[in-house]
Amino acid sequence: MIDVEKIVTGYARDSDGIVVVYRHYFYWIASLFLIPPTAYHR
Repeated sequence: MIDVEKIVTGYARDSDGIVVVYRHYFYWIASLFLIPPTAYHR
């Protein structure tokens, strides 16, 4: 049971890490499209 819990927690940590990465790139790409072109020429 202890080994199974370790595997589950490890898998949960990996999945959360991937989700965070996708969120990071999602907001980064979204910001590129949402920010007006004039904002880059300040």
